[in-house]
Amino acid sequence: MNAKALDWCGNDAPVLSYSDRIVIVGPNEYEVVDLVKGDIPGVKIMNEIDGLRIFTGEKTYFLERV
Repeated sequence: MNAKALDWCGNDAPVLSYSDRIVIVGPNEYEVVDLVKGDIPGVKIMNEIDGLRIFTGEKTYFLERV
């Protein structure tokens, strides 16, 4: 499965988006976050100055580095 987009959340945390999940790649490890919980696939990500906006067919999320 190929990633649909690559964007950044912070200086050292690239985020890959797929049609149903995102993968946050940190400096030492990675985390897979499943976002789609039904029959409505589609995840879009948009970089913002203080984090990453994540859109799905059902919700909008904001990911920021703490």
